[in-house]
Parts: sequence; C-alpha cells; structure tokens
Amino acid sequence: MVQTKKHQCEKRIYTGARYDWGGHLCSQKGTIEVDGKWYCVIHNPVKVKEKNEAKEVKWARERQERKEKESRLDAERHYCVKLTTEYLKTHQAEEI
Repeated sequence: MVQTKKHQCEKRIYTGARYDWGGHLCSQKGTIEVDGKWYCVIHNPVKVKEKNEAKEVKWARERQERKEKESRLDAERHYCVKLTTEYLKTHQAEEI
C-alpha cells in the first residue's frame, strides 16, 4: 500500500472578522504545486494572475470607452453653448 501525502492549500484567507486577525489557511486540498508550495484550483497563482490580467484589460477598455464618450459630450456642450434657444427651435423644426 502506497502512502501519498495530502497537501493543504497554502493560501491564507482573511475574513475581516475581529478574531481572525492572522487569517487562516484555505481548507481545500492542494492539487497544484507552484514554486514548492501547494495550492487548490481556486488559489492557483498562475490562474489568478491570468484572471486578474483579463479583468484589467476589460476595465481598461471600459475606461477608454467612457473617456471617449465624455470627450464627445464635452465637445457637444462646447459647441452648443453658443446656440440660442430660438435658433435650436427653428432648426429642429426644419430637420423633422
């Protein structure tokens, strides 16, 4: 009978509770070894890094879209300030 050592995930979890000031180890079984430490599938540092990078790319894209939208709105506000209400009413009627 072959004895295999079961490894525990090395990730320290912090709950924020006042009695949990030092955190506790993840209770999952370590299945992936990275740099001599064992991690569960959830806390695998390689996967966590890939996931975080994907989030950063998504957030950067959303930030850029929001920035472009704001600059368009600023340009519209800048050019529309000079127009009078009467001018807008007459030209709006013409376009419809």
